[in-house]
Order: sequence, then C-alpha cells, then structure tokens
Amino acid sequence: MSDLSSAKVSSDRDTRSLTAEPCLPLEVQERILDFVAGSMDSRETMKACMQTCKGWTPRCRFHLLHEIHLRGQQEVFSFGRLLDSNPRYRNEVVYAHIGSRDGSLQPIAYVESFAARFAGKLPSVHHLMIRNAEMKSTNLRQDAYLHFSSFASLSELSLVRVTFRTRSMFVRIACSFPGLTLLQCTDVEIPGPNHQSTVITPVLRPNIRHLGVDGDPSSIERVSHAFVNAILAVALRTLVVGYQTAVPLRDLTASVQWLLDAAGPSLRTFTCLIDEGGFKRDDRAGQYINFTPNTCLERIVLRIPIHKDPSLSWIPALLSSATFHEGGEVCLIFSVDARDDTPHVLRMLFTRLRQSIGFELEAILSRPGFTKLRKLSVELYIVPWNIGLSQLAWTEVVTAAMPRLQARGVLDPCMRVMSDYSPTDVGSLLRGGVSLIPGSSVAETLARIPSDDLHAER
Repeated sequence: MSDLSSAKVSSDRDTRSLTAEPCLPLEVQERILDFVAGSMDSRETMKACMQTCKGWTPRCRFHLLHEIHLRGQQEVFSFGRLLDSNPRYRNEVVYAHIGSRDGSLQPIAYVESFAARFAGKLPSVHHLMIRNAEMKSTNLRQDAYLHFSSFASLSELSLVRVTFRTRSMFVRIACSFPGLTLLQCTDVEIPGPNHQSTVITPVLRPNIRHLGVDGDPSSIERVSHAFVNAILAVALRTLVVGYQTAVPLRDLTASVQWLLDAAGPSLRTFTCLIDEGGFKRDDRAGQYINFTPNTCLERIVLRIPIHKDPSLSWIPALLSSATFHEGGEVCLIFSVDARDDTPHVLRMLFTRLRQSIGFELEAILSRPGFTKLRKLSVELYIVPWNIGLSQLAWTEVVTAAMPRLQARGVLDPCMRVMSDYSPTDVGSLLRGGVSLIPGSSVAETLARIPSDDLHAER
C-alpha cells in the first residue's frame, strides 16, 4: 500500500513538474508557425495548428487568409460567406490561387464565379494564380472580364498549365486587370498564329513590365506571338524565358526574337535557360538572338545546363549584338546535375573555358558595345554537392581562361553549393506567389536559385 502511495505521490510530482515547465513565449511560437507556413503544402498543417491551441488561432488564420486556395465552386461560395460575415478579413487576402492541384486540366467554371463574387471585395490582393484550367467561352463569359477589371490592386497574374480555346481569351484575360505589371505563363497553350489576331485598344492595354514564359518551344512561340500582336510588349523591362524547361538553342530565335524586337529600348533584363542540345560545333556563325533593338539593356543572364560533352562555342556569338551604354552585367550560370558524371562534366567544362570559350568571350566583350560592362559573373551550380571542388579552384580556372577581363576588374567567378534542392522543382518555385521578376514580391527565383536553398562560397 505504501508503495502505491509513493508511486502516486511520485506520479503527481512528475505531472506537476511537467506542467510547471515554462513554455516558449507566444512570439517565439508564432515565428515557428511562420516557418511552418513557408513550407510546401502547409495549409492542412495550419488548419490543424489552429484547432490545437487557441493562442495560435490568430497567426494560423493570418496565414490561411494571406494565401487562399479555391479548388471548386463550393469553396468559392463558402469563402465568400466567410468574408461577408467577417468583413475585416478582406484586407488580409494577398495571394489567390484558383484551380486543381492534381495536375489534370479541368474546365473550371468557378473562375467566373470567383470574379463575380469577389469583384471589388479583396482590396489587398495583388497576385492571382490560375492553374490546371481549360478556358472556354462557356466558363469565361463577357461579364467575367468586367468583374476582373474591379481587382484594382492586382498587379501579378500567373497562368500555370492553362489552355485557352482562342487567342482572344488569352489576351483579354491579360488585359482585364488595369494594374497588371507582371505576367507569368507556364505551359500555357493557345491556338497558333493562323487564327485571327486580336487588337487591343490603348485604353484596355495594361502596362505589363515583366514577362516570364516557360514550356515547350511551340508554347513559348505562340504566347510570344499573341503577346506581341496585342501590342503588350512595348513596356517590357524584364523578360525571362525558360525557368523550368530549357529552351533548345535551335528554337531560340523563334521563341524569343519577336519579344526582343517588340520590347525595343524598354527592355532592361533578359534571362534565359538554354539547352545547347543539337548544336554543331562547326556552326559558330549562328547568332540566335539579336539584341540590337534593345539599346538600354542592363543585364543578360544565361543559365546553361552542362552535360557530358558541352560545346559552349555559341555563347560569344549570342552575346555579340548586345550593347551596354550605361554599364551592365552579363551572368553565365553553368549548372551540373549529379545524375550526370559530375567529375567528367567538370573536366570538360574547364577544358572548354581554357581552350577556346574564354578567349572568344574576351574578344567579344572587348568590343565597343561592352566598354562600359560593369561585371561578368561566371557562376557554377552543382546539385547536389558531391565533389571536392573549392571556390578557389573555380576562381583559378575562370581567371586563367579570361585574364584580360580579370585585369579590367569586371570578372566575378562564383560557385554555389546546393543540397538536394532542384531548380526545376516548379512546385516550390511557384508556391506562395514565388515567381521570377527582380524587384517584385514574386522575385527572380525562377531565373536564379533562392539564397535560402543554397550556400554560396565567396
């Protein structure tokens, strides 16, 4: 009996000691919730946390309202009723996502319902993503465009795996938002240029300054043609072509040149992910891109996956037509994937730089158009890190290949060390409005790797 009493006393003491232990301050707990909210597919976790602790409810609700996901007609109506009963929540919605997440294309009629239900009622929303959707005239009627024009605060539109029945639908939805400055098209399918072009009057034309296009070459070409024919490229300052899928070098002219010509002197930054597959080493006359119309360029970024037998001899010719009047930057990013034979690929890359490419780049970048070049960044990404190569070794390779540029003080070698993060993981790149344009809240992540996901040796 005494043993039982002693055990009970001990148990009570342990219970009191556990309950008496100080817990983390609520502010620290909220920072932890912020960290969890920034991970992939965190919405269900946020819902569970909100039901676990009453003190967590405000922070969890903030994250759930900050970025809403509506995947059906019923969810649109339910969320509308929530805002009607709690008008103060309207100002908390910043990102809105519409569409399924299972990857299948669906004729989502509730895009129109979303436009009608929330027109003028989300004063803080600035980013809208429509994904996995098949747009038809039956689920996007005339009134929908009028309702979209009431989203005065919306400045960023992302279209991910969206199919448009007509070119006019694509142009009209891009022109429906009067404050739109950023358009991102990932795997967008629209009819070819044989369809009648759509002309947009200046009153309806938004001031789109940043454009990102990704997908197969035919998709990029059709989006580019529709964008240019609608006279939407005249104000472009940033153009990013390819962030998930590399553009084959042989298709680069058809995919890009229309946009470069139409953007003209307004263009400041050009970024492209290029696959040199199919390039013939004796085909050095090909220029691929003509930057002559872009007289105010400030930055060119070329991301180049390196495989077993890289050529790279096309790079100097591609850059040859660029001109930097007030300084500028050229950034060459060579990425090596561990699925390839990393040591062999690196040896081939070093050989190409030392034997020919470095000398040819120096010759091109010594021309009058590059006299005001501020920096040439030559970066090496290895995913994942599995070989003993130091920043110093990479710097020695690059400076030995381009000694004249090193003497000018413009050469900047850099090596970025990554773990298992994949730069082609479009899910993590797009979640939460993460996008591609420098200077915006959905910033250059698709053109470069997020700094949180890598460690840079300098």
